[in-house]
Amino acid sequence: MHLNLINLALSLVVGKSAEIVLELLLKKFWQRLLRDENLKRLSTAIKLKILVLYLDWLLHKSEPGEWEE
Repeated sequence: MHLNLINLALSLVVGKSAEIVLELLLKKFWQRLLRDENLKRLSTAIKLKILVLYLDWLLHKSEPGEWEE
């Protein structure tokens, strides 16, 4: 019976410790991700991807002979 209580207590302590460590790691990850230079780089990358998608859409929308002179 004492062994079951010890196992239960250990599993609760390990679970709570893992939760705290994961929370700290996620907090550091989001702080690093949301820094100014990272946001600018991500914003630029998203804008470039949107531009490429728009240009691709324009090319597919146009008729095949439309770009020839």
